[in-house]
Amino acid sequence: MKKLSVALTAGLLALSLTGCGGGITTFDATAYIQGLLDETYLGKFSEDYMTMVGIDEEEAAATYRTSLEVEFQYLADAFEFDQTYLEDAVYEDALDLVGELYQNARYEVKPATKTENGFSVEVVIEPYDLVAVIYEDYMGEFSDAFHARYEEYTPERLETMSDAEYDAFFTEYENEWAKGVIQLFRDHASEGSHLKAQSIIVQFTPDTDGLYSIGDNDFSNLDALILAYQR
Repeated sequence: MKKLSVALTAGLLALSLTGCGGGITTFDATAYIQGLLDETYLGKFSEDYMTMVGIDEEEAAATYRTSLEVEFQYLADAFEFDQTYLEDAVYEDALDLVGELYQNARYEVKPATKTENGFSVEVVIEPYDLVAVIYEDYMGEFSDAFHARYEEYTPERLETMSDAEYDAFFTEYENEWAKGVIQLFRDHASEGSHLKAQSIIVQFTPDTDGLYSIGDNDFSNLDALILAYQR
């Protein structure tokens, strides 16, 4: 199982930065990355960061929720949640779980350095491995016990159901599965730990108008390290 890296939103990856007097400073680049990571993973929004990117707290909170929703897609794929049947309350609980996982994000933003084409910022990340722990150590037993509860629902029996009965069954089945997986995470939350630190370099380069943005893949590569989907 491997977490794939994609952009969260265009707004997270392509911010133009201008400092006092119309130029970017090393402090701008460092402060931006720190603010972006705190917003994305911890749901913390500093006044300096919001001023820098031109957003208010409501917009920052919306961006944070988007980050939770994006991470949920990875979690849903890894643990086979069928979102077709997922009830709103279970979905929101899953987002809460992602938020709980993100609170363990551990990163250090190093001071930015000037480069020939812009600026670079080193971010040191210690991946948090609870996702891998649950998947590798507990999902086999959980899956066997869960499917044993529904062993009477054979393919032949499912074929005899009306559309309403079929939908009702799978609504129960899929939501009970998701709730069980979420509970596994909470039951074993103390078993998560941080893996060996890894370093990512984030580049800021100017466009033809002299406005700076993050390299296309840099944030995706960074994001892929925050939660370890395998050990």
